[in-house]
Amino acid sequence: MVTIDKATGNPRFGSYFFEDINEDITKLGIGDLNRIKVDERVKMKVILNGEVDFLKSKTANIEDWKGSGVIFEGGGNQYYNPTAKNKIKSFEIIQTY
Repeated sequence: MVTIDKATGNPRFGSYFFEDINEDITKLGIGDLNRIKVDERVKMKVILNGEVDFLKSKTANIEDWKGSGVIFEGGGNQYYNPTAKNKIKSFEIIQTY
């Protein structure tokens, strides 16, 4: 999931990625994006320039960062690499939330 910079309209890539385009995003510790609007978020397909290693893990449950007490469910596969965003060759928006 990627946020869109409201000033520029450009995507702001982070350090976490997921592999399966059909991954249930509610299992990625994000929560229901239709209920809790943080930023405009989009699901994107990215093509990386060359090979990149990732740390694979399962997402954990996480409490809402806004302090509501809501627990966002984990359980999905996530891939972490803080420098992978620097190797993005191309991207395509799949879905907007």
